[in-house]
Amino acid sequence: MKRLCGILLALAGLFLYAPCAAQNTRVRGTVTDAQTGEPIPYAVVLFPGTTTGITTDDEGFYSLESRDTSSYIRAEMVSYEPQIRPVHVGGYNQIDFRLTPSHLEIESVVITPGDNPAHPILEGIIRNKNTTTPRSTTATSA
Repeated sequence: MKRLCGILLALAGLFLYAPCAAQNTRVRGTVTDAQTGEPIPYAVVLFPGTTTGITTDDEGFYSLESRDTSSYIRAEMVSYEPQIRPVHVGGYNQIDFRLTPSHLEIESVVITPGDNPAHPILEGIIRNKNTTTPRSTTATSA
């Protein structure tokens, strides 16, 4: 009897845990520029270590729902410092990101003009102009 009660208790615990484990994590919010307060369109918002992510719309808004989540969410955009925030797994989260601009510096690129690739071909045609005309060749008939 004790064994049967133990098995039933274990099964009840398993059935009570399963719905909790399968709950979706919902996250929504906005991504804005920390200096100007302007929305950042097309920023990437994702759960690190998973394949779940989305880009923000034109107003910087995002809404993400997934069962495959991590306990953190990350927002990133080119020329901004990425941010990571904790997430309540299995529940609803309102997370607004304010990304700080980062300064990217690249070395200067020098572009120098070169010769047009057609010039050597045209020079060869001009050089051989007299040798390739119909008047300079003789035709033979068989």
